[in-house]
Amino acid sequence: MPVPRSAKKVAYRFKCYHRPVTRSEILSFAGRDWAAIEEEKARYWIERKQTMTPAEALAVADALRQFARRVKPDWPDEEERAADLDVHVRVGEALRAVSGHRPR
Repeated sequence: MPVPRSAKKVAYRFKCYHRPVTRSEILSFAGRDWAAIEEEKARYWIERKQTMTPAEALAVADALRQFARRVKPDWPDEEERAADLDVHVRVGEALRAVSGHRPR
């Protein structure tokens, strides 16, 4: 099956590959133990978040935001922004509701 033009453009734009990828490399990549990789990533980020400074956390978040904008320049759209604002409003309300509560 041919690779869609859009995928070629993304790969080129991010300079992911310096040469064509072979069939055996694709099969090797697809055959990885993805569950083990996911577990390791989760473990890494749990440990990393426990030691990260606020500045480091903001830098990671900003890097993710920049990457998302490169992949999808129109992100976030108006609907996504409205949904995000709704979440922030609900969190703010929940925090205000418990701010006066002091455990005994």
